[in-house]
Amino acid sequence: MKKQLLYPLFFCLSLNCYSQKILWEQTLGGNNSEYLLDMIPTADNGFLLAGATQSFKSGDLTKERSSNYDAWLWKMRASGKKEWDLRIGGNGDNFLNSVAHTLKDGGFILGLSSSSDRDNYKTESLIGKSDAWIIKLDAARNVLWQKAYGGLEKEELVKVLPLIGGDYILLINSNSSSGGNKAVPYYGGQDIWVIRINSEGVIKWQRSFGGEYDDIGSDIIATSDKGFLIGGYSNSGVSGNKTSDSFGNNDYWVIKINADGKELWQKTYGSEGNDELKQIQEVSKDGYRLYGISDSEVGTAKNSGLQSEVDYWSLDIDNQGEVKQELSYGYGSRNFLSNGLVKDNGTILLGGTTLEKTKQGTKVSFLGTLLNKEGDVLWENSISGKGENVLSKLIETRDGSYVFAGTSDSKPDREKSSQKGMNDFWLVKVKGKTSDKNNETQEETDNDTSKEKLKIEAIPNPVVTYTNIIIPVEYKAGVLKLYDITGRILYQQVIKNQTEPLNLSGYSRGTYIITVKTDEIEDSVNIVKE
Repeated sequence: MKKQLLYPLFFCLSLNCYSQKILWEQTLGGNNSEYLLDMIPTADNGFLLAGATQSFKSGDLTKERSSNYDAWLWKMRASGKKEWDLRIGGNGDNFLNSVAHTLKDGGFILGLSSSSDRDNYKTESLIGKSDAWIIKLDAARNVLWQKAYGGLEKEELVKVLPLIGGDYILLINSNSSSGGNKAVPYYGGQDIWVIRINSEGVIKWQRSFGGEYDDIGSDIIATSDKGFLIGGYSNSGVSGNKTSDSFGNNDYWVIKINADGKELWQKTYGSEGNDELKQIQEVSKDGYRLYGISDSEVGTAKNSGLQSEVDYWSLDIDNQGEVKQELSYGYGSRNFLSNGLVKDNGTILLGGTTLEKTKQGTKVSFLGTLLNKEGDVLWENSISGKGENVLSKLIETRDGSYVFAGTSDSKPDREKSSQKGMNDFWLVKVKGKTSDKNNETQEETDNDTSKEKLKIEAIPNPVVTYTNIIIPVEYKAGVLKLYDITGRILYQQVIKNQTEPLNLSGYSRGTYIITVKTDEIEDSVNIVKE
């Protein structure tokens, strides 16, 4: 039975609805424009920022510009301080759309859209007008390999997804027919192109999905049955390999495939307007949640009316795509979802951008909300400056706080302290909350020094090549030592970061002990070398 829930996004049913305390905010950029495209949390309570820059060497940019757009990767500590950054350029435009931790060696996998040809950094020739460019880095940020994927026209990399066995899934939006290393049909407009590659970037299989018009992939996840769920939106009717008719301008489009890429089922959801799916999440072995936006009224496949000009629209579906629950959220005049997450305790975290009409014009702000299981608002936060502030990601860090990250052209204001160029990365960290069994919010302790949080970690563990040593507090200076089980010192190094890569590829299999001593913490951890 389908359940329909209608929640005004900021209709608070208790006194527990309030904004969080801002812990810090940071503006990053140079003399031109930066665009933040992705962000992920890191094990040391910090995070990685990914995007593109047009700036020359200036401000926070420590290297000269290679082309109009260079890719930019930035590692931050939990306090907002920089650990390192990496600028990747070429003779064309390079957008770093997706970044992820690799699951076996503690490194990184970068997913770019690139119009660069082979040059000093890029070893792959340009295939079409723009390709998907994948770069594998080890934990010390050395390039292990790089590959380009594309047809003869334009490809846009949306997401790179690491898999437990060492393979990767690439989600690409493609305008190309077969050619280059694209060996699947082209149906028209833009198609969704899914590729599975092995740990060295070699293609294992590829599939395309689309109709005669534009079909846009937004997200892909690995599912507990060892398959994958693809989410996006489509304005195609029955055509190509799309088997369901359209309801309006754009509809949610969800495709379930198995481990070999074979289609199991597909479903379309929407009404007469514009419905765009942004993110998907597996919430149980039997179901998924779809997150997106809608300006559609009630229609054939939509049972909730609008509460603003553009609402957040969320659907719970079972493992065959049947709708079980539908939720609409509205605030301001228009709302554009960036990401959503059902947390382990059942609460729902939503991040996006809201447009509010004021006497001075339209106010464009970051928007964050946490709902309980029943849909009541536990907290809300609208963050803005004097300009446009477009949220890319809202994440919860391991220390229980939340970080808003996006692109801003705002001048300094009450909540924003600086502006570097035309558009900048803007990061705002707010204090986290904890919830008891009754979903009543409580303040977290400001200075939590529990023994659990002050333990160093090794990730991954067991390890094949690199492991990352996670130091949970900031410090000024320290030393890391590696011992065998007899207590013999094998290696030592001076450390300065909260995540320190350690290369164990030259050591035999067995158990080792790592010790860390800094001015703030002294601890050890056992690791297993495979």
